[in-house]
Amino acid sequence: MSGRRAVASAVLCPLLMVLLIGTVWLGRAQGAVWSQAARTAEGYMQGDTGNLRLGKWRVLPSLALEGVYDSNIFLSNGESVQPLDPSRRTRDPKVSDYIFHVAPALELAYDMGVRGGIKFGYQADFAFYRRRSDQDWQRQSGSFGFDYRAPGGLLLLIDEQFTDADDPYGNDVQYGLGETRSRWTNDLKGSVGWRFPKDLKLLAHFGHSKSEYEVERDLDAGQNWTLIEAGLGVEKKVMSRTWTFLEFRNGWQEYDDHGLSVTPETDAGNQRARIDTGLKWEGIGRLSGAVSFGYQWLQYDNDRDAQGIPYSDTGTWVGETSVGWKATARTLLGFNFSRNESPSSGAGADTMETTSAGVTLSQELPYKFRGMAGFSYGLSDYQSGRKDHDYYANVGLTYQIRAWLDAGIGYRYLRKDSSDGAESFTGNQFSVMLGARY
Repeated sequence: MSGRRAVASAVLCPLLMVLLIGTVWLGRAQGAVWSQAARTAEGYMQGDTGNLRLGKWRVLPSLALEGVYDSNIFLSNGESVQPLDPSRRTRDPKVSDYIFHVAPALELAYDMGVRGGIKFGYQADFAFYRRRSDQDWQRQSGSFGFDYRAPGGLLLLIDEQFTDADDPYGNDVQYGLGETRSRWTNDLKGSVGWRFPKDLKLLAHFGHSKSEYEVERDLDAGQNWTLIEAGLGVEKKVMSRTWTFLEFRNGWQEYDDHGLSVTPETDAGNQRARIDTGLKWEGIGRLSGAVSFGYQWLQYDNDRDAQGIPYSDTGTWVGETSVGWKATARTLLGFNFSRNESPSSGAGADTMETTSAGVTLSQELPYKFRGMAGFSYGLSDYQSGRKDHDYYANVGLTYQIRAWLDAGIGYRYLRKDSSDGAESFTGNQFSVMLGARY
């Protein structure tokens, strides 16, 4: 009986602690397309971590401090554009500034061995400007992961991500890029299924995603939506760590807020169906991640938007690939590819097709140094005729002062070439960093 109480205490105490902390900030989320914010400490550290224990829980605290010189804090080309269209805004001038980032993080992990595990995570980035303190911003994220594999074959997977953001880096469709905007998102995904003999899995998938902007102008309502997804999948093991899969999903997207430009009769609410197939690699090895390609059908609920422009139902190929390759004991290469199609806003008939690809390199060097480099390119093709070409490159060098302490320098280059000249910009960032985790 005492053993059961000890196990319950080891599980419930950390769980209650995280839930209590989480009530302060949980329930908000947003991912940034242009990841200019300070990277979390995990991106810098070279040494082993997880030395702190709370029963069977592993505790991983970290902190990164970064000073950045940013040549273009508003992501502007410096041109002033008269907003003849009420939906357009005059761009801010091109302004440089020094920014100080404080990025704490905390992870709690409970390992159940072959039966799975539980993880709680918290990451934040607080940015303070030297001259333009009115632009100070923050982003805080919380996550929960649960992976359970029962002896009889039952499988259960839950992945939850919350973010509260008030930063200038836009959302997945780059809305509000260069403007400090308050918003949150919540992204829940899960699967339940059964693993049969001969390494065959049958799974049911579900998802619930929500985006919510603080409505400061009418078009903000066009970014406030709820997306519900459900589907089925089958997976088959073809090699020791390699699985092939086939998935079919249905989705329903509704816009939650309405105004002059977003009404129930004219918004971009839609239904979508998607089929994907590919490969995934489990565990730790030279190859990790997943490769997925498929086809998506997108059908709008309404015929025309508020300006009378007709919605066009579409169908196109899609993909989502993220693969890591450990080329040598000291060299890690990464490749990412994504292609997707979705409404750019709930306010108008302007479907956005995005394609992006990138490579990364992490190389351990002599004398406790490590070099990092990356490059990515993205193409955004709008139904309205606008096209954006996005470029991002970075290089960095870190030095391991102690097993728990690193210092580093870095450079980032950002560029957007848009057929809409008001949206084009170029930015350069130089940074110095000190990061620790235990």
